[in-house]
Amino acid sequence: MRVRTATHAVCRRRFSLSASPWRLATVLLTALLLSACGGSSDDSDADLIDAFAVLGQSGFTGALPNRGGSAGAATLAQPLGNIAVAGDRLFIADTANNRVLGYRNLPSENGAAADFVLGQVDFTATTGGTAVDRMALPASAYVGEGRLVVADSGNNRVLVWNDVPTESGTPPDVVVGQTDFNGGTSGTTASTLRYPTSAIISNGRLVVADQNNNR
Repeated sequence: MRVRTATHAVCRRRFSLSASPWRLATVLLTALLLSACGGSSDDSDADLIDAFAVLGQSGFTGALPNRGGSAGAATLAQPLGNIAVAGDRLFIADTANNRVLGYRNLPSENGAAADFVLGQVDFTATTGGTAVDRMALPASAYVGEGRLVVADSGNNRVLVWNDVPTESGTPPDVVVGQTDFNGGTSGTTASTLRYPTSAIISNGRLVVADQNNNR
């Protein structure tokens, strides 16, 4: 995944699926912060460009979860799924830390710290939980039609904020897949989920990839 201005074609690169999950996660976050693609739209490496910043590590050679230490505002542990952008705000589903990190401005420097956190009481807490202010293995974040949507996979639910949050601890407004914010059981019905991994809003409708229900 490579990001650049809308006037250019998307850059592509071949990756080895045999790489460790942590290194793949670093590649994904590195790919967030690219300058611009140039030239042709073929698959040759000639049009590849270097990322100008990396998040979750102090530099491009780091690859350990939480930089080999404890979680903080500038660390990540196995971020999965898509990231979300709302204007200048950036959201990253920090899966293994059971949280979503929010940046009020798109980072431009290596190892930039997040401004706020969702799913934990602070930047150092990482224990998963089932409550209105907790998450368990969130797999993706998405912003659309003025809302933030998080696939809270380990809690078998999708969380929706009707307004894109800007502060730590902002509670979601809607839960899908559970009858309330305290439920986390899986199910296979029209109103339940089993490890949803992605959710988006399109034309006023919520669309969910319900992984372990194969639907």
